[in-house]
Amino acid sequence: FRCGRFVVHADFHDSAALKLRPGDRPLRLSAGSAFGTGGHSSTRMALRALQRWFTERPPRRVLDLGTGSGILAVGAALLGAERVAGMDPDPASPAQARATAALNEVAASCRFWRGGLETAAGRWEAVFANLHSDLIAEFAPFLAARTAPGGRLFAGGILDRKASRTLNSLENAGFRLRKRQLRGRWVTAELGA
Repeated sequence: FRCGRFVVHADFHDSAALKLRPGDRPLRLSAGSAFGTGGHSSTRMALRALQRWFTERPPRRVLDLGTGSGILAVGAALLGAERVAGMDPDPASPAQARATAALNEVAASCRFWRGGLETAAGRWEAVFANLHSDLIAEFAPFLAARTAPGGRLFAGGILDRKASRTLNSLENAGFRLRKRQLRGRWVTAELGA
């Protein structure tokens, strides 16, 4: 499928058969059980935000919390991020994300590991937290601590009925809401630190 300039496809699809337009970027996913094939609306909104951020002010360092298949992290590396990190508690995630990075020839700039949110360290210019509402609300101060001053946070996987509480938690942690989107029952937010 096409998402902005990304053409997302599985590793078992014939790359030569892709109908690419000038400027398209193939993003090849390693088939596996980890979440994040791009089929979920919040993942697609995250991919679009990622592409827009790279046209506005490209981040050099990107953190993907709950990386799943690695689709967002690898997308950031394909767009030119120098250092990308992704973690996920799913045991299948790190190996699948590494395989996706290798398929896209960006493994040298990507690091993936298994762990909870608390295992992520450092300050990052761009942080992706495409998780779920309650986790984002609970970890809002942690997300603020991982986002560098002047950096950006993408928060996705927020159910519409939990959006107010989740966004209030992020604003109380010091973020400023820049953009909010709704697709079906899913809300995503782009925030500044």
